[in-house]
Amino acid sequence: MSFPRDAAKATAASLSLTILYLLAISTTFAQSSLASLPAAASPGCHRPAPERAPDSVAVGGVLRDLITVAPPSYDPGQPHRLVVAFHGRTNSNADVRRYFDLERHADEPTLFVYPSGRKDGTVWTAPGDKPGSLRDFALFDAVVAVLTDAYCVDRGAVFVVGHSLG
Repeated sequence: MSFPRDAAKATAASLSLTILYLLAISTTFAQSSLASLPAAASPGCHRPAPERAPDSVAVGGVLRDLITVAPPSYDPGQPHRLVVAFHGRTNSNADVRRYFDLERHADEPTLFVYPSGRKDGTVWTAPGDKPGSLRDFALFDAVVAVLTDAYCVDRGAVFVVGHSLG
């Protein structure tokens, strides 16, 4: 069974709006319930922004591609929210960046990172992976470590969004 192209676009648009709504709810909840807590500044605070945004991270000896987007108003003295957005199976990190369209909807300066899957960049598993393998937990940890070292991140405001198998 295949979806007509218009139905697939409508489904992706609906999913994007749902994700944005959930992100807005979680952000609003986090801001209202944690407003009195100070930001948990990362090691990257008060360092100049990197000349080039991190575009890869090594996990288990394998380089994984990243698309990292810092806000135009990035301030190394101000902890920023970090959003890690995982693509689904059969699409890429560039695809998920385009159809989530998260950056346009950020209501305050936010760092976004879009990790890439394995193989051709679209799948998260590799041949021989055991069920329950925690490799992509290691990917998440490595992404957060690289970003918090390179940028001023509020470690209490790290969010994850994904699509399908992402």
